[in-house]
This record gives sequence, C-alpha cells and structure tokens, in this order.
Amino acid sequence: MKRVLYLSVLLSGLLFFSKAEAAQLFFRTDKTSYRVDQSGFVTLNINTEKKIVNAISGVITFNPANVEISKVSTDKSIVNFWVQSAAIDNSRGTVAFKGVVLNPAYNGTLGRILGLDFKAIAPGKPQFGIIDFSVLANDGKGTSLATKGQAAAITISGTAVSRSGVSIASASHPNQQKWYNKTNVSISWKALEKDITVFAYGFNKDSKTEVPAAGATNSTSTVQRSVASGVWYAHVRAQHKTKGWLSTEHFKISIDNEPPPEITITVLPRLNESILPTIRAVSRDALSGTASYEVLVNGKLLNSFKTITALKLSKLNVGKNTVEVKAFDNAGNIRSNKISLLYNPLPVKKSNPTVPATPSKPTTPTKPSVPKINTPILFD
Repeated sequence: MKRVLYLSVLLSGLLFFSKAEAAQLFFRTDKTSYRVDQSGFVTLNINTEKKIVNAISGVITFNPANVEISKVSTDKSIVNFWVQSAAIDNSRGTVAFKGVVLNPAYNGTLGRILGLDFKAIAPGKPQFGIIDFSVLANDGKGTSLATKGQAAAITISGTAVSRSGVSIASASHPNQQKWYNKTNVSISWKALEKDITVFAYGFNKDSKTEVPAAGATNSTSTVQRSVASGVWYAHVRAQHKTKGWLSTEHFKISIDNEPPPEITITVLPRLNESILPTIRAVSRDALSGTASYEVLVNGKLLNSFKTITALKLSKLNVGKNTVEVKAFDNAGNIRSNKISLLYNPLPVKKSNPTVPATPSKPTTPTKPSVPKINTPILFD
C-alpha cells in the first residue's frame, strides 16, 4: 500500500512540474486602434510564473515609420535600480534598458517594467516587440530564467500628413525597416504637389537634417557608391513656387555588409562520452542583429534555430564528429564556426537466450527385494 501511495504522489508531482511555464514579458496598450497624429501609451510587463526575479534587460522594438516614441516612464515600475536607463532610438525603432529589482525582488503576474508615450505618425499595423531579453532569478547565482516575449500589435488609420511635398524611394534599399548588405544606394524622389520648382538633396547619418537651399537641383535621382555599414538617411527638400522651401523629407537606409562576430560554441558538461552532448552557441551582431542559426552535424543540416541555449545534438556518428554552427544576421551575412566532438555510446549488452534443460528419462522402478529366510535344520 505504501508503494502505491508513493507512486501516486510522484506522478502527481511530475504532472504539476510539466505544467510549469516560462516567465513572460508582454505589452499592454491603452487601446488598440489609433488615428494618425494621435498619442498613445504602452507598458512592458512581466509575469514571473511564481518565480522570484531581480534583474531584467532587453530591447523593445517598434516600427519608426508608423510610431514615434516621445518619452519613457518609470512610474509604478517594479525596477528600482537602472543599470542602463531606457534609451530611445527613433531612427532604428528601439528602446534598450537594463534594470535591477532590489530585495525582496519581485514575484507576480503583472509587474510593470516601464511605459512608453508614443505618437501615431503613419497608417499601418505596427507591433511593439521585445528582443535580446534576459530575466534573472533572485537565487544568489543570477540564474537565467526561461522567458517568453510576446508582441502587441496596434492599428493606425488615416492618411499620413506630408509637410514636405515630396516622396523618396530607393530601388536598391526599398524597405526602410530592413537591413541590406548592398553598399551602392540608388535614391529617387518626386513632387507630391504642383508648383514645385527645384529640390535640395543630402545624405548622412543624421535623421533630422534640414537640407540647406544651397546647391538646389532639378535632378530627381542619385546613386551613393561604396557606402559604409551603418544607418544612413537620404534627405530631400522641395521649393514651392508660392510657399517657398518646404520641410525636409527623410528616408532611412540600413546597411550591414559585415559578417556576424565570431560564434562562441560551448559544450555543456556531461558525465562521459557515451552521453549525447548539449551545446550553447551565441553570436551577437551589434549592427543588424543576429537573425537565426543553423546547426550541421558532419556536413548535414540538423535544423534552424532562433537561439541556441541548450541544444541536445543527435544523429552523431560513433567516434569523432564535426559540428558546425552558422549565424545569419538580418542583412543576410553569414559567419560559421566548427568544433569536434567525441561520442562513444556504451555497447548494448546481448543477453544469451536460456536453453531449456533436457528432461531426464524416467527411471524404471525396481522390484522390491524379498528378504531371505533361513530354513531351520531339523534333527531327529
């Protein structure tokens, strides 16, 4: 009876453990629909799933073509010590942060990390997302907790207000939110209003440059050659016949023609070479960001992954194996690194089938011996 009770308790414990979930980082907005020129507020929050956490970091992402962040709010935040104050980059569409929750740390389902005041500037369905995040446990070791990041989408309606009277496009780098590894940039522009007489053009890394009127041209295109990696902006300003020089229009160009940095591959400890190895791999691309990884075992693709934190390898040969990890950045550049691993599984013991014993022949029962009786001798 005791054994049955112990097994029942053990099984219930395993079932409870299997339902445990990772901590979650998620967003809440004051509403989900906005019109162009409306302001909004979004918060980044954490559900610790009954774990106690004391350090949180990450990078909030948004589409700067649709949304502009004006302010970071730490009011009501569970973070009370900022290792890195939240830094807004409206050109890249990021807000990076790093903070500590001092003792007694935090355990809860709706812990506000920070809030963002934003403005809807163009129609679309942009998302607020979270990347490169880390949540550490308050266990004295800074153990990294399994964490999920959930994005939140909003809808912006209306018509983008053009104050420049001109639109800019690029045949070589058409998407302002995408990274490219091409270094020659073709730019073109056109007037959106009548009575535009001339244009002024500029190209640099300043997202808010107001192009000077000097050097006005009738040209509507140009090519920038051998542009270095980084975030660049094309600026075009139009002169109206009666309104004079209008506001400058800006167009973002993101270039990364360098491979990701060296990949660090770590083999996690194992008791011996008979156990399949588990690896961790990381390559942090500071420019366009690491997009994905591929793992190849002995030249054959095992699978693709967003991250590699604890990957148990499979399809290994007995003996020496070559494991290759490829890192891809968001511009399509590739970096590769290889390691050698030994795998020597324990031999399977073959059990010899037992041969049934040959039955012995039945013995013939012996007849019982008759005892001899001495006959007495009679004398007269």
